[in-house]
Order: sequence, then structure tokens, then C-alpha cells
Amino acid sequence: MDNTPVQLIPAFFLAIPFLLLLIFVNYLGYRFKGMHIKRFPGIEHVGIGPTEGSLLGLTALLLSFTFGMSATKFETQRQLLVAEANNLSTTILRCDLYSDSMRTVLRAELKNYLETRIDYYNAEADEQLISASLHKSDSISTILWKQVSFISHDLDSRVASSQMIPALNSMIDTVTTREAARRATVPTLILLV
Repeated sequence: MDNTPVQLIPAFFLAIPFLLLLIFVNYLGYRFKGMHIKRFPGIEHVGIGPTEGSLLGLTALLLSFTFGMSATKFETQRQLLVAEANNLSTTILRCDLYSDSMRTVLRAELKNYLETRIDYYNAEADEQLISASLHKSDSISTILWKQVSFISHDLDSRVASSQMIPALNSMIDTVTTREAARRATVPTLILLV
């Protein structure tokens, strides 16, 4: 999901011009109504109450959709952060199922992996840092997967590998899910409306 130009503009920079435009259009309406009253002094001026009410209702509906999507995105990201921490912790703990030599190798790679994930979260909105940390974590997870899959062929490590493979798979999958949630945005059509 690539961001459109509207979604890349910070909300603050969109809100200020819209506020100024709203004030300007309101002023124009006020001036127009004043001219209309002077031009037709004996006619009762009702206004556009029903139209205005329906437009405000539509605006409220669109705002509620936008806020609802934002709240859902926030909650999803929070849950994914906890899930990623749990999956990584489980994978680290399951290293204890292997022999000392293999445990040391796996934990060293998991330490590097954890550092790349910390870099990912510290990158905040810097797309270059995010991309670099995703690339590093992908290469480290590939190395980890190859090591664990190679060890799984050893008969003495089958039980340990049957525990480690699902944990490692969940840890790797969480990265993809987290990145998809980060890229999820309010649809452009709703923003434009």
C-alpha cells in the first residue's frame, strides 16, 4: 500500500488551509445574505436549514469513520507490539531446548534481530531507516530459519525443533503483519470527501 500525496501531508498542514477556507466562505455567505436582505427588504429570508443540517450530518458521519479507523489502527499497532515482544521472547526461551553450542549461535542471531527491531521502532517516520531495519531483520530471520531448519534434520534435535519452528515462524510473521498495519491508512476517497 503506497501512500498517496494527500496521505503524506501532515494533518496540521491540511487543517489550517481548510479552516481559513471555511472562515472565508462563511464571510462570503454573510456578505451575500446582507446584500440579499437589502435587495429584497419585504421578503422573509428562511435560509438553507435542511441542507445545512444534512451537510453537517454527512460531515459528522465522515469524521466518525475517520476517527474509528484511527482508533482501530492505534489499537492494532499496540496489540501487534505486544505480540511481537511475546513471540520474540518465546523464541529466545526456546533456544534453551538446544545444546549449548547451538543455543549460543541462535541467541547471538536473535540479539542482532532484536536490535534491528528496536531500530525499526526508533525510526518512527523515517522511511529509509525503516526500510534498512526491515531489510536487516529479514536477512537475519532468513539466517535463523536456515539454521533451525538444518538442525531439525538431526534426530536428537527433533523435539526442540518442533517447538522452535512455530515460535520462529510467528516471530517472522509478526514483522510482516506489523508493517502492513503501519502502512494502513484512511482511504483517500474518504479523506477527499
